[in-house]
Amino acid sequence: MAQLIDILRVEVGLKNLVARVRVSDEAPLMTSEDLQGTTRVYKLMPHIVEHACLGDASETFKEVMGNTELAHLLEHVTVELLSRSAASAEVSSGRTYPVPGEARTYDVELSCPDDVLVCAALSSAVWVMDWAFGGGEGPRPDVDAIAEGLTGLVQSLGDEPAEAYEREVQEEIDAEVEKRRDELLAQREDELAQRRALAEAAAAAAADQARARAAVESAALESSRAEELSQLPSWAVDPDDPFVRKVREGRGPDFVQREASPEAWQSAQESLGSSDDERSGNAGDVLDSSQAPFVEAVDEPGPVADGGDVEVELP
Repeated sequence: MAQLIDILRVEVGLKNLVARVRVSDEAPLMTSEDLQGTTRVYKLMPHIVEHACLGDASETFKEVMGNTELAHLLEHVTVELLSRSAASAEVSSGRTYPVPGEARTYDVELSCPDDVLVCAALSSAVWVMDWAFGGGEGPRPDVDAIAEGLTGLVQSLGDEPAEAYEREVQEEIDAEVEKRRDELLAQREDELAQRRALAEAAAAAAADQARARAAVESAALESSRAEELSQLPSWAVDPDDPFVRKVREGRGPDFVQREASPEAWQSAQESLGSSDDERSGNAGDVLDSSQAPFVEAVDEPGPVADGGDVEVELP
């Protein structure tokens, strides 16, 4: 019996198995080209016409079975064998579509509760198709025996192969997710570092600008102050001068000692003269400022000598 359908390759995923098959040049491409072979398949498994077929004009496979691709019929034969196997706890399903650019070649996609089970069912379906469209030569396939054989095959292997495969695939997925997560975290950290650097640079620039403005404002204030003082008469007293302010406050309990310019010292003494005269009853003599680089104002005025002189201690 000639091999009419060749399985070129099989790809197993988490939920589906995809088999690429090629229909030989000697085999009919459509079931309508060999209705006797199609009928042999129907008589082997009459429930096949009850399959749902959502990709065609009819809701069931009954109306399209007589005029569809052999690869499409192969899909339904495989699904029927899976549904009869006790090893398949899930509802089996599939779909078939041609491979672009490759004549007589199709991808048959099947739900995959167990890769060993599905691969064995697909191989058995190819044997059934070869028998039916090969003229019915050789022993008639026993569908029930095939289903029991599939069940026994899976039971003999146990769950370990499938579980090991699932663990392997899950580990690969977890590793890929973790890798992607690390890449995203590293990217996010780089973005945050760049933002922090920009924020720090902006803050430093703002601080520099603030210091520059403060320096300009301070220089302008000093210049204005100097200009104002330069326009005062030589005898005028600056009320904001620290020496004058301290001399006035010297009548308190604190002592003030500082180096005085002759002009400022003379002005301060003249400013204080009228108050001293009132307290002593005499006009106060003014001490020559050139002889007193330092002045100390005491809390209480010293003894008043004849003539109303004010006693000033010199260092």
